[in-house]
Amino acid sequence: MSRTPVCLVSGFLGSGKTTFLRNLTERYRDRRLVYLVNEFAPSDVDGRRLELPPDRVVCIAGGSIFCRCLATEFIGMLRAARTFFAGEAEGVVIEASGIADPRIFGQLLKETKLDAVYAPALHVSLVDPGTFRKLLATLPNIQAQVEAADIVLLNKTDLHLEEDLSETEAQIREINPHAWLLRTRHAQAQIDIFGAPQPHGVQGDYAACRDLRFCTSTARLPGPVRWTDLREAVDRFDDVLYRAKGFVQCSDGWRYVDWAAGVWSEERAAPATASELVLIARGDAGERLRRLRQRIEAGAFSA
Repeated sequence: MSRTPVCLVSGFLGSGKTTFLRNLTERYRDRRLVYLVNEFAPSDVDGRRLELPPDRVVCIAGGSIFCRCLATEFIGMLRAARTFFAGEAEGVVIEASGIADPRIFGQLLKETKLDAVYAPALHVSLVDPGTFRKLLATLPNIQAQVEAADIVLLNKTDLHLEEDLSETEAQIREINPHAWLLRTRHAQAQIDIFGAPQPHGVQGDYAACRDLRFCTSTARLPGPVRWTDLREAVDRFDDVLYRAKGFVQCSDGWRYVDWAAGVWSEERAAPATASELVLIARGDAGERLRRLRQRIEAGAFSA
């Protein structure tokens, strides 16, 4: 039996990874691919956005698949992934969490003997010019994601000035001069994700179970909310916030909402099983997030 190709997708919170995967599901809709989606927060938001049957997408939430706490679960899912279909899966796409250091991936496959059944394909890393240079010095995982990549997609180029794009590209090339660097909008890239990777020899280690540089909180909304008021309340956390996202029941219907780098995106959504807003912030902002979650759950923004 030939080895199944596996593509790894990385990128910091809000860089466009899930949008990239949604593009892939459309492009490869006739192929038997399995998607493994890793969420740092304990709630599955990204997996639901792919809108695929249960035998096509698996979510591993609550941390990084490359940390010691989730590695065993991830390995078990990966062992089973190629048999999800009645026939053998043609490929596996893994979306690592935004805080992940993916440099351990090749070593993980070898240690678990999974390199006998999986052939590493391209590692695609997405970069948001709005956050990359600002956070590079304080969050080393952002650099690790670029170091380990075969292809770097400089995403959201329609939202930034040419000067900012050029400076970000220069930093990316300094970190990884061998990666193929592409500018993209809405994570649209015509690349063969199952192409052969470059031999760059980067190495990493398993992450600790808890990364103190980040904190997360999930607010469960008691009913329809005044979305404009809630959005303004979240905006006041822009000094510490890395990401906010979720399926939210508003006074005028359900929406998928997403905050990254100070910019909101919203789209109409089908009713979800729960109305939730996931917040991910700097590690020292835990108490502030807790107080905001308590206000939300107490109905401060109820319609």
